[in-house]
Amino acid sequence: MSQYRLDTEIQKGAGASFFISVASAGLVFFAHLWLARWMGEAEYGLLAYLFSYINILVVPSTLGLVISAQRFLPGYLALGKVADMRGFLSFSIRTSFWLAVFLGLGWAAVMWLTRGSGLPDSFQWALAGGVILLILAATGSIMAATLRAFRHVISSQGPQGMLEPVLLLLLACILFQTSGRLDAGKAMGCKVFAAFTALVILAGLLRKYSPPELAGTKGDARERRKWLDASFFLFIITACHMAMSQTGTILAGALTGPEEAGVFFVCEKIATISAFVLIAFNYIGAPKMAALWTLKDMRQLRNLIGSLTPRIFLLTLPIALGLVVFSRSILGLFGPGFIRGWPVLVLLVTGHVICTCTGTVGSLLVMTGHQKKCVPPILTCAVMNVGLAALGILLWGLPGAALAWTVSVVVCNGWFVMLAYRILRINTTVFQVNAWGRQSYRAGVEKEE
Repeated sequence: MSQYRLDTEIQKGAGASFFISVASAGLVFFAHLWLARWMGEAEYGLLAYLFSYINILVVPSTLGLVISAQRFLPGYLALGKVADMRGFLSFSIRTSFWLAVFLGLGWAAVMWLTRGSGLPDSFQWALAGGVILLILAATGSIMAATLRAFRHVISSQGPQGMLEPVLLLLLACILFQTSGRLDAGKAMGCKVFAAFTALVILAGLLRKYSPPELAGTKGDARERRKWLDASFFLFIITACHMAMSQTGTILAGALTGPEEAGVFFVCEKIATISAFVLIAFNYIGAPKMAALWTLKDMRQLRNLIGSLTPRIFLLTLPIALGLVVFSRSILGLFGPGFIRGWPVLVLLVTGHVICTCTGTVGSLLVMTGHQKKCVPPILTCAVMNVGLAALGILLWGLPGAALAWTVSVVVCNGWFVMLAYRILRINTTVFQVNAWGRQSYRAGVEKEE
């Protein structure tokens, strides 16, 4: 594939993915805005508190297989290993489903024994719905990752990113209009129905867009040990990433109450908008990185990274600036009680912008099979984030938790950059990429030659 064709394909794919991400974020933002207004700070904070736990439990439920799908399937597709593809799909979906069932029931039992008696009656129904939502989210994550690995990125984002928030909002609106109130239990029920509908559609899309040769092919699971070895380290990486993103909400709820947890949850969701460009390019670029690494095409891999980093950084800046300038106005849409979180939003957006300066370094290391070397940096920074967030909340409140996340993620990405250059001789940062998207890797090229 020529560099021009590669750049064109990436730009078109990333542009479409970014549009879907923005539209999805707008729908999620709109849905949560009205949920917060209809439910009030206390009930919405309880719902956000449960959502944070579910987001964390999805990680061990999928056991790193979400990233493994993008790591192994593009390589199998490039080499024509149909039986291995089939075996991986069957193994990953079954494993995620049963892990989610087991972890969901255990989580519900612990939550009920430790917190159930001190929370409102709606907590019972919200918790029960949370278990079902965990199972649906884990299974859906595997299906969506498989579609991305097969280069159907837009189809992987539509059901969960577009349809699910629309259904959630419509169902919640109907319940609020008919009963005059909306508690956490009813809102969770709406979320479960929307997630189930999205999962059914994802299953249909996966059947439609899977390679035709998969039909009737018996799965080969002889590489199960290889999948599990890689997935174990990917699980640790994903778990640490998720823990870092949810630590602020959980510690805010535990140390200050559900109202503060709700404020931080909203700020975290809004700040994620500034990461959409990076996410979109990762969705498109990750399968290509895996395929190029499998084919041992290092020149194209370097060109790919060189074309991604400046685009990610330059496209992120205006989005981040808008979120910072209008932070008070945006938070005010959720209600007067949320405006106080504007310093949190500014700090979180700052962290995302700094991350774009390092490009797709995390995906590069994982897609080239160096996930084991990523564990020490991410694990160290995740532990550091917990300690800094707890201390920050006690000293400065919610802004302390946001500052802890920003410091931790900057340290982690900087560590990744050094690993990528030392192992692959690829500098992923924006500071070493010129306007034409080519990099100076003379030392690495000379070493290869």
